[in-house]
Amino acid sequence: MTREEFEKIKQAEKEHLRALKKLKQKVRSLEQKKAVSGALGDLASSTGSLLDEHTALVEKLSQETAMQEARFEVAMESIDSSSKPTAEAQRAQDEADLAALEAERQKSRARDLVRQVKLQMGSPDAGTEEAQADDTSDSADRTIGRKRAGAPDDTADDAAADDAAPEKTIGRMRRT
Repeated sequence: MTREEFEKIKQAEKEHLRALKKLKQKVRSLEQKKAVSGALGDLASSTGSLLDEHTALVEKLSQETAMQEARFEVAMESIDSSSKPTAEAQRAQDEADLAALEAERQKSRARDLVRQVKLQMGSPDAGTEEAQADDTSDSADRTIGRKRAGAPDDTADDAAADDAAPEKTIGRMRRT
C-alpha cells in the first residue's frame, strides 16, 4: 500500500467518523425533542385536568357563597322585623332615664341654691352642717397620733404579745 492509498483511506475513515458523529448528534437531539414533547404533552394533560378541577371548585364555591348570602339576607330581614319594637322600647327607656336624670339635676341645683342663700344670709345652720359632715369623715379616717372615740385599749394586748414566743424565727432564739 502506498502512501497515497493510505491517505485516501485515512480521509475516507475521517469522513465516515464525522458522518457518524453527526448522526449520533442528530439522534441525541431527536431524543431530547421527543422527551420535551412528551413532557409538554403530560403537562398539557395535567393542566387540562387541573383546569377542570379548578372550574369545578370555583362553581362549588360560588354555590356556597350564594347559599350563605341567602341565609344572611333572611337573618337580616328577621333582625329588621324584630328590632323595630325593641328600638321603640329602647327609646322609651332612654327617655325615662333622661327624665330621671333631669329631675335629679333639678333637686341638686335646688339644694345648692338653698345652701348658697343660707350662706349669704349668714345663717348658722348652713356652716355647721358642712363642718359636721367634714368632721365625721375626717375623724373616721385619721387615727395616727390620737385614739378614736370608743376604741378599745390595746396596751394589754401589746404586753401579752411581747411575752409570747413567735411561731417562726430566722436564726436561733435566746432562752431566758
